[in-house]
Amino acid sequence: MHRRTTAIINLSNLRANLSEIKKHSHSEKVCFMIKANAYGHGLVQVAKACESEVDSFGIISLEEASQLRAAGVKTPLWLFSNLWEESIADLETYSVTPIIGDFTSLEHFLRHSSKDKKFHLKFNTGMNRFGFRLDQANQLTAKLSGNEERVEGLATHMLDGNAYREVNGACSRQLKEFKDLIRALPSLSNKQLHIYKSAPALLNDPPIHTDEFFKWIRPGIASYGCRPETSFPVTCELKPVMQLESCLLSFQEIKAGESVSYSSTWAAERDSLIGVVQIGYADGLKRCLSNKISFLVAGERVPQVGNICMDYCMVDLTKVRDQVKVGQQVVIFGQQADKIISVEEVAGLASTIPYEILTSIASRVNRQYREDEGREEPTR
Repeated sequence: MHRRTTAIINLSNLRANLSEIKKHSHSEKVCFMIKANAYGHGLVQVAKACESEVDSFGIISLEEASQLRAAGVKTPLWLFSNLWEESIADLETYSVTPIIGDFTSLEHFLRHSSKDKKFHLKFNTGMNRFGFRLDQANQLTAKLSGNEERVEGLATHMLDGNAYREVNGACSRQLKEFKDLIRALPSLSNKQLHIYKSAPALLNDPPIHTDEFFKWIRPGIASYGCRPETSFPVTCELKPVMQLESCLLSFQEIKAGESVSYSSTWAAERDSLIGVVQIGYADGLKRCLSNKISFLVAGERVPQVGNICMDYCMVDLTKVRDQVKVGQQVVIFGQQADKIISVEEVAGLASTIPYEILTSIASRVNRQYREDEGREEPTR
């Protein structure tokens, strides 16, 4: 590799997380969300590594479906997106099941798909993004007339990971709304129901838990080893899947008072050794992390200093100056020796969520795939 900025993905940990989530949630079926390049981990590689662990994959585009089918992935694909008229033929070509939540998509699908093609319906119970509402039940019944048997499942999307244990919280209100919708559509009884994402799977029996609604689960961020957006204790053990690392390219000895990088946002308080690291915001290391984040070098935390550049950033190596050399490993998040920097920590410093950190890792960052047994798969 000429550019030694690498995301190392542990496929054994990924499968272990999926197994733990399924066991902990008491779910029978798993739709594993691999949209957005498998949350930055590599769409095809992740799918092929996890086919035996899941029942379907959640995707966001037919382009993703094309890549997966071309790579030989046979697992059912569920498309969580609206449909253009020209999309319908590719649904058939790539054997994709759409999750439909608007009347325009439904009309395109019913008019242009084959008569035995199955689909799911998505309901809006509070997210207010996509989905049919309760007050549209009569209109939906009329539109579906004669096609009820083609409906394979019913879904909604929970909006607040902090509300899973609140009896009168947002999730309970959404669950009630979902039940009202099902009652308002008697012709769609006994369909597959899928509601929950990562957070409730990791909690011990939230009060809104029912066997009926936990038969399917759609885990995303927890599968990749990150805590979902809930403040409740997570009792399920998750293993980190991605480690992001780079290397030291060169060094600069600077005097106290000298600044580093664009706009002089950091100046040395003492004579310092500054290292140049081969990662920047074009790799996904957000510029807003400048002067906030630490890296792991020589088994120690060292501060990143100065504004993060497009292709590089700088780090203060003064306290490890006798232990560094050109080409040495720098861990952005992950583990080195007994020190750990988590994705959640980086996200907090950037005032964002782990999803954004992971999905921002650029395509030019090398991906390496490893198994616990020590086998290393080829890079992308």
